[in-house]
Amino acid sequence: MTVYVRFQSVAPNRSGRFPGVFALANGLARSGGLSPEDAAWHRAANDRANSMYTDPTTVEPDC
Repeated sequence: MTVYVRFQSVAPNRSGRFPGVFALANGLARSGGLSPEDAAWHRAANDRANSMYTDPTTVEPDC
């Protein structure tokens, strides 16, 4: 039984790691590789997640 599935790139990055789907999406956003509509959706989704989940370093600086 598969409990965890990780979606990742089929090609390694410069450091030899296979970036996951979130790293890939963030890379596209940073490089301007998203359409304006996709960039707006990506920004809204990140803002929504940021408002729902506390950044651990804001409550425990040594985290």
